[in-house]
Amino acid sequence: MPLIKFLTVAVIVLLAGAVEAKGPGDDLRGYTLAPGDRITVTVFGQADLSGDFLIDGAGEIQMPLLGAVHVGQSTIEECRRRLTERLAAGFIKNPNVSVRVNEFRPIFVLGDVRTPGSYPFRFGLSGMSAIALAGGVGLPDLRPGTALADLAVAEERVKVLVRTQLGLLVRLARVEAERMEKTSFEVPEIADVSDDEIAPVLREEQEQMSIAMRAY
Repeated sequence: MPLIKFLTVAVIVLLAGAVEAKGPGDDLRGYTLAPGDRITVTVFGQADLSGDFLIDGAGEIQMPLLGAVHVGQSTIEECRRRLTERLAAGFIKNPNVSVRVNEFRPIFVLGDVRTPGSYPFRFGLSGMSAIALAGGVGLPDLRPGTALADLAVAEERVKVLVRTQLGLLVRLARVEAERMEKTSFEVPEIADVSDDEIAPVLREEQEQMSIAMRAY
């Protein structure tokens, strides 16, 4: 690999690694919200105040009743407390608020890759995986092994889709259990998904169920 190409790839790996380091594994408690993140805010018993909100370039979300609320550079728990305090300040008595990240801000892969640009971020995404998402190193007509790079891209996209499917299926199981007034729910079986991958998703949905049960 030419020196210039090697240095370009090294920069990409460092950038992707910096994004990866912001997330403490699959535990979102230390995740810092920033522009580009989309969060779901649920104010129990107040459907008009609940919904999905995109954090804008100023680090703010626009909420009904509250208007602009600055949540950038906050953890999810800090964001939840801030919204709770704002709602309790003359709007709602004893508000019960939950916050989750619905869509993470993208990462940007630039340099000597086939398709530079922005890509969806997920925890566990490594520098090499980010390069694979961008089509691999170099131009397709200047290097061998294009098929291998395409395979790596496809495999990485499959991982993202499987993770998305996991979250939606577990959430659906929780919602169905709540609709039937159950106090617990079963985790659906998903092929090629380990218990370690299911655990954080299940924990988050169980917390959501506990919050809903306390609210009602």
